[in-house]
Amino acid sequence: MAAKVIGVFDSEREVINAIKQYQADGLDPNHFSVMARDEEKTEYIHEKTDVEEMEPVNEGAFGIIGGFLAGIGGGLYVPGMATPGVGPYIAAGPLASTFSGGSYEELKKMFTNLGLDEHSADNYIEELNEGKIILFLEE
Repeated sequence: MAAKVIGVFDSEREVINAIKQYQADGLDPNHFSVMARDEEKTEYIHEKTDVEEMEPVNEGAFGIIGGFLAGIGGGLYVPGMATPGVGPYIAAGPLASTFSGGSYEELKKMFTNLGLDEHSADNYIEELNEGKIILFLEE
């Protein structure tokens, strides 16, 4: 699955507003995924967008989830994916099934597999560590 980062946001409200704008512009809501470090943020996005929450595919798995923001369409929700030394990440959306593992390097590999250079991948990981939310669009 090909996807690209379309935004990095400070708050859940910003993500929800962006998704609603993309929907108004005609984009299919099933093509969005989000990744954050804070489960409360993804839960809030779920509540406000009716994202379908499902049982974890694999609680040890790490990934951007395979259903982009579900309800916004039929995605998956994987609680508490953890990276040692970095902390848990929460993801919702179609990319989750494309990636497993829990290390910093696995997360970096996921970003580089999306076509980003290593420097950009490191920057996005740092954004996650700062509490930001990343929005992806399936291409």
